[in-house]
Amino acid sequence: MNIYLDGEILYKRSFDRALIRCLNENEIEQSLKEVHEGICVTHANDHTMASQIQRLRYFWLTMERDYAHYVRKCHKCQIYSDKINTPPTLLFNMTSPWPFDM
Repeated sequence: MNIYLDGEILYKRSFDRALIRCLNENEIEQSLKEVHEGICVTHANDHTMASQIQRLRYFWLTMERDYAHYVRKCHKCQIYSDKINTPPTLLFNMTSPWPFDM
């Protein structure tokens, strides 16, 4: 594992030779919340969230384990976990008159 220290910031070299920043304990909680409940509100599983944060060029050693614990504590994930394709809001049927318009 290629690890580099630049001042107080730790980096890991990824398979494509790019540097990935290792987060500290304070930044981990913020990144967990932002990726899971942030602007996109994905509420994805632990493996998907870990790959999303790696695409953003961040890393820490216990990433997937921390995400798994975070997902288990998320109320919305627990409510809709068994209903994979169910949207969180009710769907309303809209009738379209154009097929019957002559």
